[in-house]
Amino acid sequence: MSCFLEKKKKDRSWLRLNTTIFPTIGNVVFFTVYLYQILINTSTTIIPMTELPYTVDNIELIQDFINETRNRISNGVTITFTGKASSELEDLMLQYDITLDNIEHTILNLSTENYYRGIDVSGSADFNVCAFRAFVGKENIEIYLKYGLEADGLQILIFSNHIPDYPMEQPFKN
Repeated sequence: MSCFLEKKKKDRSWLRLNTTIFPTIGNVVFFTVYLYQILINTSTTIIPMTELPYTVDNIELIQDFINETRNRISNGVTITFTGKASSELEDLMLQYDITLDNIEHTILNLSTENYYRGIDVSGSADFNVCAFRAFVGKENIEIYLKYGLEADGLQILIFSNHIPDYPMEQPFKN
């Protein structure tokens, strides 16, 4: 049996992409990968989150975001974490014994005073994203909590939940 596999492996060796045997195909593949990388790099431009000015309308906008979050959770929508946010939650679990339930409890108890940055007022985004300065767990550990509400759906997606890298101002805090 092993001889058969070795022979089959040898017979298929010509299928390997070799630019000296198939220069046109090899160049097309490399060019396609190059274009793909350019398209990916240009389509993933990072736009910093904007800080809304302190106005009555913006306070209402943030409160609507928080109320919609509470409404979704009370209707059974589960909170989803990105890969990055899951890794951050694992770190919080190991260092501070913070659980998913602690994060959910914190989200349910957010107020406009916790607001840090975010919300696209144009309404053209797939997710309405907002970042908050919040305190979580028994030890009230300060975290940067960034999550989004799917605009045309029900998903609640956590993008980030970690100890802040720098002091966080709260523009709506009295």
